[in-house]
Amino acid sequence: MIDPLTRKVRPLSRRKDKKPLSEEVKSIYKLLTITLTILSVTVTFSYLYLNSLKPAKGYTLKQMQIDNEKLQSESRDLEREIIDARSYIQLQNSDELKGMETADGTEFSFVGDSNVAKNNNEQSTY
Repeated sequence: MIDPLTRKVRPLSRRKDKKPLSEEVKSIYKLLTITLTILSVTVTFSYLYLNSLKPAKGYTLKQMQIDNEKLQSESRDLEREIIDARSYIQLQNSDELKGMETADGTEFSFVGDSNVAKNNNEQSTY
């Protein structure tokens, strides 16, 4: 057994660093409480931020769907106009066609292998 009177005394600087166990437990408890509080606040704000982005994305998606429907409708209208413009009845009623002269002869033949038609009634100047 060690005699308490003969044992070495610790230097004063080392004795100041030592705290009683109850104070250490209290300081660790405070540190743990602060850490958990900061962590819970951070998680809560992150959750709220991410949830607030979902409606914004939904709104953007809905606007894009509406724009897509408008563009499809516009495309159908333009296609209908093209079909109307190409129709035989529209061509017959056009002012440009009314201003054209009718052909004299109805017989045409193709020159060689090309897609050029030549009127058989015309005199060739070649």
